[in-house]
Amino acid sequence: MALPWLIGAAVLYGAHKLLSSDDDDDDDYEERQRDNRRREREAEERAANERAERNRVEREQAKQRDRTAVKNALVQDGNSYAPMLSQALTDIVEVRYTSDSSYRGVINGSGIYTRSITQSFIKSYELGFLDNVTRANLDRFETLYDVTLSPSPAIYDAHNLICDSDDLLNDLQSYRKRLQKLKDNL
Repeated sequence: MALPWLIGAAVLYGAHKLLSSDDDDDDDYEERQRDNRRREREAEERAANERAERNRVEREQAKQRDRTAVKNALVQDGNSYAPMLSQALTDIVEVRYTSDSSYRGVINGSGIYTRSITQSFIKSYELGFLDNVTRANLDRFETLYDVTLSPSPAIYDAHNLICDSDDLLNDLQSYRKRLQKLKDNL
């Protein structure tokens, strides 16, 4: 009779071992699943970070291409205006471009950077008699373009004519006042 008890104990022991090995297998399986999920998450995060970095680099390169295109367009436009500006100044100012690419304006963070000049055309030739807008435009032209400016004789002739006309006008006003006084005295 001991044999059925022995067989029953062996079956229970085997079932217990089987169940406990399944628990261990379940624990190992769950651990492997967690590790796999963690590795997948890490791989997805790395891939997302790499995509974000590639996108950032591509955006930066696109910005740089846009900046370069704008700078080139600015220089091209500036160079295309150079002959028109010199033509507009004919008979007033002699314009001599000192390089092939005459436009020197450069875009920077605060606007357009211009070259600095030691002494402006206006000061060099004592052209303070020109109006403010003309002086400002000539100064701007000189700083944006690689030019040497010199006044033509016509500018001095025009200035002398204006000064002479002003003198004559003053004389006429003086005569008018005298005549008015004579008229009032009569």
